[in-house]
Amino acid sequence: MNKLPKTSFESIDPILDKEHKNIFKALDKLYYSNKENWNKPEKHTKIIKLLDKLYRICYKHWKTEDKYFIKGLQNIPKEHHDINKEIQKHREQHKSMLKCILKIKTEIKQNKSRNPSKKFIQMKKDIINHINNEDADHFHWS
Repeated sequence: MNKLPKTSFESIDPILDKEHKNIFKALDKLYYSNKENWNKPEKHTKIIKLLDKLYRICYKHWKTEDKYFIKGLQNIPKEHHDINKEIQKHREQHKSMLKCILKIKTEIKQNKSRNPSKKFIQMKKDIINHINNEDADHFHWS
């Protein structure tokens, strides 16, 4: 899994930047821990704990984004509140990603998952695409 260059995904806000980096670090740690430990069922607990950590980091970050959205809406005239639909779409994407994390965790706990490395790679791609395409539109990358 490729590490991101330090200058990627930088917004005009250092808090968002730090949180994005934390998400990528958690994804990398999850991927590499899985790669090293998947064939050791006794280590699956570690993978589940890393999924829990990723969930918490993403949840916290998306709450931060919500605060920015709400703050930003206060400065937009009522006639331009079609932006609410965009924000709702953005939130739905967040919910979908959180559900994906929980689904993978459940599959591992119930021994219904083969090695989830591909799912972790896809999850990272989805999050990168979300940041590049959705967050960049709302949080004005520099």
